[in-house]
Amino acid sequence: MNTRSMKGWLYLIPAIIFLGVFVVYPLFDVIIYSFEEGYNSASQTFFGTGIYNYQYV
Repeated sequence: MNTRSMKGWLYLIPAIIFLGVFVVYPLFDVIIYSFEEGYNSASQTFFGTGIYNYQYV
């Protein structure tokens, strides 16, 4: 890689990190949570994994 290409990637790194933190991670988190059936607020845990939510819809 030449210096010009390396400089371009250095400018893109903050944008890639920003997108990863604020777009990609929440997207995967929501997909995982969508398979959970409930939330126990006392122990702050999710229970029941499955496709019930998708079958219901």
